[in-house]
Amino acid sequence: MSNDMSSLESMLFGLKEVTKDSDAAEIKKDIDRHLAQLTESNAAAEPETQLEFVRETVAAVSVSFEKRRQQMLTDTEIVRKINLKIDDFRTEHTAKMDELLSALMRDIDEAVEDYSNELVRRLDPHTIKERFRKKEDFELYLTTLNNSYKDAMEKTVDRRTQSTIRSYLIAVEDVFETASAYLAERESLMSAEDTFYGSLAHSKNLITRDVRTNIGEMVVYNKSLYEASEELFLKVWAARQEYDKKRFERTAAGVGVGGVIGAAGGAAVGTVAAKMAIDAGIIAAGAVGGWAIVGGLLVAAVGAIAIGRIAYKLSKEIYSGELEENVRLCIEEYKGEINKSKLAMQTHITEGVTRVFDNELKSLDRTFLEFRRATYIDENKIPKLEAKLQEIESEVTPV
Repeated sequence: MSNDMSSLESMLFGLKEVTKDSDAAEIKKDIDRHLAQLTESNAAAEPETQLEFVRETVAAVSVSFEKRRQQMLTDTEIVRKINLKIDDFRTEHTAKMDELLSALMRDIDEAVEDYSNELVRRLDPHTIKERFRKKEDFELYLTTLNNSYKDAMEKTVDRRTQSTIRSYLIAVEDVFETASAYLAERESLMSAEDTFYGSLAHSKNLITRDVRTNIGEMVVYNKSLYEASEELFLKVWAARQEYDKKRFERTAAGVGVGGVIGAAGGAAVGTVAAKMAIDAGIIAAGAVGGWAIVGGLLVAAVGAIAIGRIAYKLSKEIYSGELEENVRLCIEEYKGEINKSKLAMQTHITEGVTRVFDNELKSLDRTFLEFRRATYIDENKIPKLEAKLQEIESEVTPV
């Protein structure tokens, strides 16, 4: 066993590194004092005393460190199981979103086809002459027909999207229940009173509790959503979006749920808070409607300028007594505008629905962000500290 000054200094610096993130303030001071005795020429350094201090400190920290290591392994397994559950859910979610988008694209294709057929049927030159005395009346008719088509499409898209979201949220609840069970069964191997790692143990326990509280709040919101009527759904949805925004603002600021509702808050208080937030959101979101689920994208079937232009051309041909062939060309142009609008609508809806479900996945995934982060930090740090501790132990342990 090497006990020269250089070896002692190396061991003390290693011990300083191992105890850096511990609560043992007095031991840290003692390490610094012993290092000073080795490095200051006028200090009375006693190798045997130094060595005995290192031996006793290593023996003491090793017991706590092993508990910390075992806690890391326990938490790593919990994270692994939660990640697997979310990965399975993500695969199912992708399939559901693809099915929804395929159905919506078919809906739009069918609606556009019906609309075009209706347009051809109604825009017979003789019928137009009989029904409309002025160009303005005819333009109003086209606008009304256009808006009727647009409103019907928005309702169809909204209804299908709501239905898929309800199914999605029921599946999310299963993920939450499973993850919450993992966390509830988590064995706390480090004591909050531990001399070295009590603060770390307390912090990880708080994070675990906060995640479970957060899950409790999200379940309340999600249940309110998948049980809501179509009209109420949009209002609760708006409230929940606002809640999600504030929740992640707190996380980004480093404030967990527990820090907001207090150490004795628990899931019961979180549930009450969520219910109050929903009620407040429903009142505040009274004006929410239409295409709110995908971010308020209102896609007109055909733009007002195009309607005015086509109406002008049609009325000019009809009332001037020109050939019906020219009227047919105008109708074809109008149908072209409808098809261009269809492609724009499909693009907007695809982007909107994708964004909605991507945000829902992020919301689900980020619920476990703090627990993952703390676990990953330990996974990265502990093997390095363990190697350093074993190196010191081998130095102070007699052969």
